[in-house]
Amino acid sequence: MAPTSGAAVIVAALGFVSVSRADEGRECHFAVSAVIDAPLDDVHAVVAEFARYSEWFPTMRSSTRTSNGEYEVSFRLPWPLKNVRGRMTVVDEMDAAGATIRWRQLDGDFGRNEGTWRLRSVGSNRTSVQYDNVVQFRRWVPKWLVARAERRVAPQMIAAIERRANERARSRQPTARASY
Repeated sequence: MAPTSGAAVIVAALGFVSVSRADEGRECHFAVSAVIDAPLDDVHAVVAEFARYSEWFPTMRSSTRTSNGEYEVSFRLPWPLKNVRGRMTVVDEMDAAGATIRWRQLDGDFGRNEGTWRLRSVGSNRTSVQYDNVVQFRRWVPKWLVARAERRVAPQMIAAIERRANERARSRQPTARASY
């Protein structure tokens, strides 16, 4: 469904966030772009591990792998939605350009929830991150509430990925041994 109403553009400290809405507040497109100071492999390891999203994705309460590529997920969202659940399929692809992680809701409380992470190397220790998500709510949600949530969630999400990717990179580095 193509956007039919106004769009809000927010410039976040860590990236560019664009929110557009359609269908009187029921369908939203979220796009986040940022460059993270961490190597592609480490960023990919964080974003591709869907079962651990609840540890860093601000609105996700749980994500449990049920079969190869399928997950049961639940979100804690503000009024009027509250608790939302779904069954998702996730595909992780790597190629010479970088990594792409795609997800799509198979069934659940959203009318639609699908999107893509695109990860590309920008030098040896930086990664371009693009997040695109289309969500269709089954009930009306005020536009101001969606915009407010995205202003908060997008920077938290990017900062959490960067923090976890850098922790992973540091854990792989050999520790210095003191000589006596």
